Amino acid sequence: MHCPAMSDASPLPALPPAAGGLRLGSAVLRALFLASSWTWVIGMLLPVYLVEDFGWPGWVAFAVPNCLGAMLVGLVFARPGSSERFLRAHAGAARWFSLITILFHASVLAWFIGAFAANLSGRPAFGAAAGVFVSGFAVGAAALAGRWGMPRADGTAHRPLLWAGAAVYAFSLACAGVLLARGLGDDQPLARPNKLGFATLSDFRALIWVAPALAIGFLACPHLDLTFHRTRREVPGPTGTAAFIIAFLILFPALILFSLLYAKNLRSGVSVFIVAHILAQSWFTMSAHFRELHEAGWTGPRPGLDSGRLTRLLLKGAMVATIAASALLVFAPARHDGLSASRFAYDTFLGFYAFVFPLYLWTVAVDRAVPRRRALAAWAVLCVLVAPMFIVGQMVQVYPWLLAAAGVMLVMPPLLALVLMDLGDEADGAPGDTPGAPAGGG
Repeated sequence: MHCPAMSDASPLPALPPAAGGLRLGSAVLRALFLASSWTWVIGMLLPVYLVEDFGWPGWVAFAVPNCLGAMLVGLVFARPGSSERFLRAHAGAARWFSLITILFHASVLAWFIGAFAANLSGRPAFGAAAGVFVSGFAVGAAALAGRWGMPRADGTAHRPLLWAGAAVYAFSLACAGVLLARGLGDDQPLARPNKLGFATLSDFRALIWVAPALAIGFLACPHLDLTFHRTRREVPGPTGTAAFIIAFLILFPALILFSLLYAKNLRSGVSVFIVAHILAQSWFTMSAHFRELHEAGWTGPRPGLDSGRLTRLLLKGAMVATIAASALLVFAPARHDGLSASRFAYDTFLGFYAFVFPLYLWTVAVDRAVPRRRALAAWAVLCVLVAPMFIVGQMVQVYPWLLAAAGVMLVMPPLLALVLMDLGDEADGAPGDTPGAPAGGG
């Protein structure tokens, strides 16, 4: 069995260069794809939790690094060949990023749809069944769409997922428009801007502990998003750069502004239009990431690429188990004085984007002249060190621990690199045991 590893560097498909010069229509179409593929259950639900905990500044602390980090990918990898060089060294980590992202969305859809159906019917068992059915159907449809959107045999881009991204974006705007037409207020799904939980001084103080961790996650994680790398590779030059700027300065902010408006009143009642928005965007995000896993041979053998039958069965088993376990959260009693079961599940997945993947980038992907095996070992040690800090800070909400975790994430990788270099390289030198590529690919 071949188990895909973080350091898996299976070959990337060759992509023909696009024509030079700025093509505005192509940039806008790609921007719509980027905005929809990045509208995750993080962008649609994390603002709800942040507004509850910190008021409107929580949304600002979420939105600014989120948009900036995503846009920077288009600038960091603007040099021709830089994305390819990065992925040759870190394709395994990027594909694990896609897999965890699919599992995250499958989990949230199972418990979110389950809770919505349970509230409508008054029967938790019906809600759990609905959660399993809808999440499973969305995952299956996303897997098919991802395969449908794979490049043609000659390597040229196949455009159905581009147009699907534009359609999903338009659908979300339509959902927001319908709710805005109903008006804003405490008895409506969307709250008035002056009712969005303006923060107290204590909220501001608490947010100081949390904001650095938010910034690290959102500035780092986009660099491992294969849907971003695909756009950057398929559309080099000014058109690709313009796509990232349009997506994350204009289009994506509009969608997370929608999240802000429904954040205040979501607990009191979920509109079917909000459910439809979350379902459509989740389906599209999973579709875009399934395409990357299909192309890598993780979901089925392809010429020269095969992750192994047992590995594929394990991946499918993980998907089924995630959906089933998440749907069962519908039966968990509601808690008003602590962490709910669904919030615990949400935060568990959030940990991958809060410290696991950012630590990989800062410890392994940044070239510190440390052999890869040692860098990976250092990354694993740091994940074990930071995990309890994240649990206490995020899940128990002792927020200073999140600032401590951010400090460890920033300071320890370069310090460990110095220590590892001082140990000497007598045990190293095996083929492939080389330092990671720079985050910008040179």
